[in-house]
Amino acid sequence: MPVIVRHLTPNNALQPGYATAQVLAQETVLHFAAVRGMNVGIGPASCCAALAVQPTHQFPALPGQGFGVAFGNSQVAAGGLDQGPVGNHAERCALTAAGNNHLALTNPAVMFVELAPCNGCLNWLEGNGGGVANPYDFGPHGDTLNVWYAFDYPDVNQALQAFHLLPIDQQQAAVALW
Repeated sequence: MPVIVRHLTPNNALQPGYATAQVLAQETVLHFAAVRGMNVGIGPASCCAALAVQPTHQFPALPGQGFGVAFGNSQVAAGGLDQGPVGNHAERCALTAAGNNHLALTNPAVMFVELAPCNGCLNWLEGNGGGVANPYDFGPHGDTLNVWYAFDYPDVNQALQAFHLLPIDQQQAAVALW
């Protein structure tokens, strides 16, 4: 199965991409904390995503890691700031941003998204339409994408918001336990 979706929990620690997903989750907290609550449209109900990419000049490797990061956010996607009408979905935004910048993905390809992909996004991730085409081939004969999530969809008004309302250090401590 080209798109594999797993809950980011210690029970899945031996699965491909878990360690990378942990780092991506921490980076997501730090990246979006800088703008969350600043009245730029990214609030506590906004789902965020991060995609591991091969380092480039514009997307350098994280310190101590062999990969860079392309970020996505549900409100950035809804606002069209990712250069394409991908809908209100963070994972689509991250992949479209990576594709627009001609980034190669890591091997294995790993993404962290705060909310589990909805059925429409899962369909899109697998290359089956839904707005702007997925720039990567995760279809039946393509590459595998390991998608890791923290919260069940559509839990946007409960656990996700409560998580985003925590101070940054508490968010990072929570991610360390995932």
